[in-house]
Amino acid sequence: MATVYWNPNARKRAQVVTCTVNAVSVGTVLTATINGKAVSVLGSGGTTATTATALQVALAASTIPEFVEVTWTVGSSTITGTAATAGVPFTATSSVSGGAGTIGAVATPTANA
Repeated sequence: MATVYWNPNARKRAQVVTCTVNAVSVGTVLTATINGKAVSVLGSGGTTATTATALQVALAASTIPEFVEVTWTVGSSTITGTAATAGVPFTATSSVSGGAGTIGAVATPTANA
């Protein structure tokens, strides 16, 4: 059996999460939530990319502390959140209501370390 050693000098790694807007419709509200606090946008019936951009802009403009602690970017229809401070974890979820739009679950391709 291998011996595992803890290295207190290991570099911290910023957590990264992603979420993809899969379908949009007029009247769909897309929401991102961290610690019970939410940021939402109303779908306009445009493309998934324009709706993802609208949500990313709302997330980046939020003054809610949990959202300020994350850097928000968008590429096509995928929104990416990166912890502004490496080693500080966060838990994000996504949801939709109304309309026929859908959004994928939040994935964590890079865990906090």
